[in-house]
Amino acid sequence: MTEPLLGHALLVLVALQRGLEMRWARANTRRLLAAGAYAVPRDGFVGLVVVHLAWLAGMAVERLAFGARMPPLPVALALGVALLATEALRAWTLATLGRRWTIRVVVVDGEAPVRGGPYRVLTHPNYVVVTLEMLLIPCLLGTWWTAAGVVVPHALTLAHRIRREEAAWRERAARPLGTLSPSAGP
Repeated sequence: MTEPLLGHALLVLVALQRGLEMRWARANTRRLLAAGAYAVPRDGFVGLVVVHLAWLAGMAVERLAFGARMPPLPVALALGVALLATEALRAWTLATLGRRWTIRVVVVDGEAPVRGGPYRVLTHPNYVVVTLEMLLIPCLLGTWWTAAGVVVPHALTLAHRIRREEAAWRERAARPLGTLSPSAGP
């Protein structure tokens, strides 16, 4: 497969992965909410979606309109190995969270955050994975402007998200089930 096709195929695979993850996360969110969980308002979800869409669009525009190409083979191989390690961490994180994995911040009263798997060594392994992907994938595709342009918006949105998530866990996880109504705010 030639470089342009390989790069375009990788971009399509990333977009498909994100779409499948969105479906799985929505199903998990619906199930958790039906069981009495609480979806945290203003959790940064919209900002994350906007950043991700801009990230995907930026890579596509750089490749299609500006002819960005993958870096030389030694650099591409190093980035590829780093991306594979990142995807292994993603798989471990998702396997650990299982049906608790969502894109929204969803908390179940009285339930503690997950502390097993990668959470034993990282507070937010999924956010580490996404951050690494948002840098490694554009670099692997040669879309350097996208890699540079996504850093600040992603960091700001993620910082807001983490503050909201941690506050919700502090507020709601310590309470016995049923102490707060599902519509009560943190």
